[in-house]
Amino acid sequence: MTEVQLFLLASLVTGFYVSRLLLRLAPIQSELVLKTIIPMVLAALVALSGFVNYQATMLLEIVVIVLVILYIFGPMLLIALARSRFYKVVNPILNILYQTESAKKALKSFFAQIALSQGNLDLAVSFIDENEENPLLLAQTHVLKSEWQNILDLDSLAAPHDQEQVINVFKVRALIELGRLDEAKRLLAIIKSKKSQNPLVYKSVQLSEARLLAEEGRFAETRQVLEGLHSAIAPYQIFEVLARAAEQQDNLESAISLYQQAYKLSPQILREKYAAKLKLFGQSPPEVAKTATNTATLALMAAIALAYVIQFFLEKKYGIAIPRMAAGFLLNISPVPQEDAVWRYLSYAFLHGGLVHLGFNLWVLLDIGSMYEKRRNWAYMLASFVLGTIMGAVLTVLAEGAIVSLTGSAIKQVLLVGASGGILGIAGALLVDARFAKDAQDKRLVSSLIRWMIMITVFSLVIPNVSLWGHLGGFIGGMIWGGASLGLSEDKNTINIVGIISVALMLYSLFMSARVLWGII
Repeated sequence: MTEVQLFLLASLVTGFYVSRLLLRLAPIQSELVLKTIIPMVLAALVALSGFVNYQATMLLEIVVIVLVILYIFGPMLLIALARSRFYKVVNPILNILYQTESAKKALKSFFAQIALSQGNLDLAVSFIDENEENPLLLAQTHVLKSEWQNILDLDSLAAPHDQEQVINVFKVRALIELGRLDEAKRLLAIIKSKKSQNPLVYKSVQLSEARLLAEEGRFAETRQVLEGLHSAIAPYQIFEVLARAAEQQDNLESAISLYQQAYKLSPQILREKYAAKLKLFGQSPPEVAKTATNTATLALMAAIALAYVIQFFLEKKYGIAIPRMAAGFLLNISPVPQEDAVWRYLSYAFLHGGLVHLGFNLWVLLDIGSMYEKRRNWAYMLASFVLGTIMGAVLTVLAEGAIVSLTGSAIKQVLLVGASGGILGIAGALLVDARFAKDAQDKRLVSSLIRWMIMITVFSLVIPNVSLWGHLGGFIGGMIWGGASLGLSEDKNTINIVGIISVALMLYSLFMSARVLWGII
């Protein structure tokens, strides 16, 4: 399988997930969806040409690669830019990729949702201006601005069928905020009688019931209702409702503590509201912890990319084998200087089989690494990468030895290169971390990671020269680290020691690789 075919096959799988997302925004016959499905079909034809009696021309390969980049990775880039708050470049790219207003509006409504989740009201409104027929987005905007009467003025019948009751739930919230509790109870009873199958309606109905109980100062009952919502709504909303219940119960000490928690966990746009509440009680807003960064992930990506640049020039000058003999993980390959050295269990992560191999690994590392680093910290992310890389090589040795012993087959020569084992180590640690969390997003993350791991396993089985044991070993190593790290102290000194050891091991493996390389050339 050529590098182009491998790239297109991976793009085909990526396109499947992209098209699923786009189908939530627009029908299949729309420009938005068709422009992703057509490159997927073409990518499949070219990627599978090696398995049938058909040879794709170079021109066709170039055309398909361009279409894949534009309409499979293009929508992903737009969403990534929006989530990273680079909105200034979103609209120009959107206008280049899509021509119909329906396609642009569908994506803009999605960007409005992202902006709202970030508490960026002005940007959300700028997207919604062109989507005024979307009452759900307008309702969410009015909630952030506390424009309760505007919510009551919305026509819920104008919303799509599955959103009608969601709009009515927003109206229940507005009635509660305006002190019209009897009307809120009547509307809530009507919504419940409709027995909507929309999970968003069910969740919102429960939250509305909790809000009504809070207004009556029934703290214990409010908490009981909210216990079933811990995994379904944002934590700041839980603290806000409980704070209101405590306030109405005249339990001011608890109310202050709960409003402080709501303040710390809420989006920036809502903090003014909670600050005003705290001011009424003679309290100042609490300090908010700084937003977590992904500096270590970016530094690791830069190191891997730099290593590939060096590898590229070495291959051009001395041949493809030289860097691999110097830093790759070698099994049953000799004679090579220090072929069975321990440091090779880690150094191979900084070599790659080509630009496509490198590109996909860096892409996944940016996503998975950033997520785990922000959840835990820089040191734990690097530790999971190191242990995953090592375990990828360890399981390869054990599995290949077991296969020879059990089947009596010939000893196989194995060369491992690539950061995949380390990246899967991060994924394994992230899976364990998310598995023990109660947030609804974490439950979805666990499902996504499991599906992704199944896909990686299938890829490893069907694509030649892809290491199944290296991938599985990396994932297992990450899960081991994830479980172990749950019991580690959150003390800064402990964290720093873990990070320093991880960095030191990587530097040592690279230094020893450089020594071998110097001896070879």
